[in-house]
Amino acid sequence: MRWFALLMASIQVAMMLTDFHSWRLVLSQASAAVTTPWLFLAPLAAAGAAWTTRHLLPKGDQDTFSGLTPWHRSLYLQCLLTNGLLSCGVVLLGALTARTGCLLGGAPAGPLWWSYLFMAISIAWSAAAFGTLLSLLGSTSWFSALLAALLVFGRLFWISETSALTRSFLDGSPDSQLSSAGLASAAAEMIGMTVLALGLPALLRRLRPGGTALWPQGTGSRLRLLAASTGALSLLITASLLGPVTTARPAPTQPLCVGSQVSVCLWPEESAYLAEVSALSSSAAQVAQEHGITDDLVLYEVGLEGVPRLGDFQLVNGSTRFLAADISTALAVRLFTHFPDSCLSSDDRLHQEAQQQHFLLLSEVAAALELAVTGEPRPAGMHDTTGVDWEQVVHSLGSATTAERIDWVEQRRTQAQELIHRTCAP
Repeated sequence: MRWFALLMASIQVAMMLTDFHSWRLVLSQASAAVTTPWLFLAPLAAAGAAWTTRHLLPKGDQDTFSGLTPWHRSLYLQCLLTNGLLSCGVVLLGALTARTGCLLGGAPAGPLWWSYLFMAISIAWSAAAFGTLLSLLGSTSWFSALLAALLVFGRLFWISETSALTRSFLDGSPDSQLSSAGLASAAAEMIGMTVLALGLPALLRRLRPGGTALWPQGTGSRLRLLAASTGALSLLITASLLGPVTTARPAPTQPLCVGSQVSVCLWPEESAYLAEVSALSSSAAQVAQEHGITDDLVLYEVGLEGVPRLGDFQLVNGSTRFLAADISTALAVRLFTHFPDSCLSSDDRLHQEAQQQHFLLLSEVAAALELAVTGEPRPAGMHDTTGVDWEQVVHSLGSATTAERIDWVEQRRTQAQELIHRTCAP
């Protein structure tokens, strides 16, 4: 198992460093990053446990469950403990990587979130215990390892965070946290799998005619093993019924807010972004003044207004560029006249086309304002979904003066107002 553990440790560190830019500044995201590689590491841990245990157990013509090979209880227990501890050691290495990355990346001081680390340990231990158990199923090592890996991967591939079955698709966003039900579910799964790995082989061995005397004898012993195995299965079933893994965090009484005319409010855990956000806010306020926007604009990060998953923006992949796009869109909305509600008819094709054209004009203005706020075009990986031709916007305004940009925006404002007048006039 040690060779599997070395491979797992290498994969753990490599996968975390690949996404270093996305979690280096936020402790909750760094903590969740420890769990992410376990979608792939858990099947490897299960396969390694099954392969190693099967090689260490005595070989016979038949499988260990039903054959005549003497049962080596102490060896099996040693394998179970070793496989579990090595897998958990990989998790601790991931935690060390996360903490070191946060220190080097400039994250605020503080510990990692223990709840995400506990979830990762639960995954690691349960996978190792399951692989150790499945090592007793087949007479060949490769069959046990392959079956264990496939079953564990199928167990973990659960994407919805609203499900109690989710384990590895956790982003660690500051507006959410692992729920008590989710942690209880992880604990129940880990305990249930451990008890099942200990009790089920012994129970089946005792029920087999001519069972070995290396296990405790007697009806009482058999009943205790049956009760333990039944209890373990009950725990595993309970783990799938305890509710969603994540829950919304309560909004702080004093979020981090920067800026005056254009104010941006963040979660306190994202204080490392304050300098970048403050620069964006100042630049956006200057652009707003240039275009005659006098109203104050306040943008709240998702969850800060007390409504789960609702807000004006969310920092994505460790970048504030999406925030710049959200600020620019909010400024563009202030410049445009909305379509009257009485004019939005879903049955009229002309009205729909006019509404789409109005939205495109607004999006073009938002792109122009974003270019002014950031001073550079969007990076290659940040695609536009509104239909705006960014190359044309950059070509027209990349080296334009402030007056030329204002004229360009005013032309589209005028087109939008004329569009509303033509479409909605009685």
